[in-house]
Amino acid sequence: MKNLIASVAMLFLFSIVVSAQGTNNSCSNAAPFCTGTQFDFPAGTGTPESEVGPDYGCLGSEPNPAWYFLQIADAGTVNIDIMGSSDGGTTATNDIDFICYGPFTSLLNVCSQLTAANTVDCSYSGSATEQVNIPNGQPGEYYMLLLTNFSNTACNIIFSQGSGSGSTSCGPFNNGPLCTGQDLQLLSFFNDAEVAFNWSGPNGFTSTESNPIIPNITEDMAGTYTLVTTNLTDTITGTTVVEIYPSPNASGYTTLGDSCTGGSLVFTPDSVFSNAIYTWTYPDGSTFTGNPYTDNNIDSALVAGVTLTYEIDGCVSPPVLQTVNIYPLPVPIVIGDTHTCHDELSTISCTQNFISYNWNNGVTQPFIESNQGTYTITVVDEFGCEGSSAPFTITNSAPQAQINGITQFCEGDSIQLDASGPYTSYLWYPTPEVGAAIDTLTTNDSLYWDGGLISLVVTDNFGCVDTLNTDAPFTPNPVAEFTYLPFEYRILVNTPIQFADQTTFPASDPLNTWNWEITSPLLESNEQNPLIAFPDTGIRNIFLTVTSAFGCVDTITHQIYIVDTPFVPNAFSPGGDGYNDYLKIPFLNGYPGNSVAIFNRWGKKVYESVDYKNDWNGDELPSGTYFYVVSAPKLEKELKGTITLIRN
Repeated sequence: MKNLIASVAMLFLFSIVVSAQGTNNSCSNAAPFCTGTQFDFPAGTGTPESEVGPDYGCLGSEPNPAWYFLQIADAGTVNIDIMGSSDGGTTATNDIDFICYGPFTSLLNVCSQLTAANTVDCSYSGSATEQVNIPNGQPGEYYMLLLTNFSNTACNIIFSQGSGSGSTSCGPFNNGPLCTGQDLQLLSFFNDAEVAFNWSGPNGFTSTESNPIIPNITEDMAGTYTLVTTNLTDTITGTTVVEIYPSPNASGYTTLGDSCTGGSLVFTPDSVFSNAIYTWTYPDGSTFTGNPYTDNNIDSALVAGVTLTYEIDGCVSPPVLQTVNIYPLPVPIVIGDTHTCHDELSTISCTQNFISYNWNNGVTQPFIESNQGTYTITVVDEFGCEGSSAPFTITNSAPQAQINGITQFCEGDSIQLDASGPYTSYLWYPTPEVGAAIDTLTTNDSLYWDGGLISLVVTDNFGCVDTLNTDAPFTPNPVAEFTYLPFEYRILVNTPIQFADQTTFPASDPLNTWNWEITSPLLESNEQNPLIAFPDTGIRNIFLTVTSAFGCVDTITHQIYIVDTPFVPNAFSPGGDGYNDYLKIPFLNGYPGNSVAIFNRWGKKVYESVDYKNDWNGDELPSGTYFYVVSAPKLEKELKGTITLIRN
């Protein structure tokens, strides 16, 4: 941009103090600054930090930003004094910071050039006063200045040019040089309601705005623009020169090479200029330059289109967007069972339709059958693009059910059966009869089993199953039993009793021992058929415990009542069946001269006998309760009581 510099006296004509309007909080809206003017504006508070993009150098943060630009008028050092004050400028009270960038040849695209390399001065101190130092400024150079209110408290930021041999221009300015088709912005230093603005320029251009914008400029709009500013007392005239360069015409391009993702593609513009810069912009915003330009690893995202622009002498052609036919690599998906059990086979297949198939084991059809292994398939689609699947692994397991602990044991006992493992589950079943339901006994890996057919079903962590059916037979116990003679419930003391073992046992496991045990007092015998007489009266419990050769045991108990005097039973049932047909009075025959008398309920004697022979069957008496009296010379006292006669 080339500008004619208006007289500095213009500053003093209109205003010594310039107040910012609060719209310069971004780089693109920067306000102008010039020598001889004191700037005084309320600093922002609580506003967002400055925009993302510039390199902010020493600044740790950029709160409450205010942007300015300045152009060097006279060569030399330019110093700008800055103060944060909350009392109208009398005292420096508030922490402020700054960063200055430059030099730049114009304001065109200047906000994208704020880098560390272009940083002139920067301060992040805690001071309320700062000084910007621009050494050796040259006429026409531009600089960008960012001020921040770090304190974030209400105050005014006051700044003006201090000592130094250089000076800055007070405009007017423009945003050139420009290319045809861009927008021209004319900038004045003042924006005051009491100031009248009159712009004039090429092609009869006029405007009364302070900062007019001319859209979509053409080459004939280049030249000198004049600004006449007038207030109530004075008129000032200034000029600025606008440079406009022609933009190149838009042109398309061709592509040559692979059309599959990851391949190589060459981009060639249709129009070729010796001094042009060709920029290729991808859908993700990344840019590349070259003529031709080769992409050796193309991405399927290019199908959204690649834009080509030409740049000649800083002017860029309108963008040309063309669709690029890039096809993504096919991604075949393999499906099937990932695990097989025992000798089973898994059929795995590629479900999509392609032109060709090639498995890593050489099979060239869409599916294979296998027991185990890792497989990939490579396919070619209709566009000739080749892609491979992710590895697909088939594993195999063959659980083997095994039962441990089967051994010989006796009926009524149990043995602990264990299953080899480890497996996910163990299910024990009694082997059922045909049609019978199967009940799960336990889900543990062991159980106590009391004999018979048993099934074990084991399942591994893949769900593979194995079943084992086996038998765990028990050895039958002997069945203890014995008889004795005389076979009476009541037996007279000192009567020899012959006990006879009647135990049954399996032929494969004969008896080994007999153990007789009689209580009160304790009597024992290991004979098979002992002969025992009891000298004392009372109830005797006779226990016989038999043990087989393998050690299987059974016990039987009978009870005998040992008495020393006759006794009368409480009932008899003469029915002619041979069982309890007669009134029997045990041991009465040992008392000679005895007599037995029977009376009915009215006291009438209905039967009498001397030296009774246990032969009364009740005669023809009806069923009922009768009274008896038994006496003998040797009895200490008569036996009296009731007896029931029962007829069936």
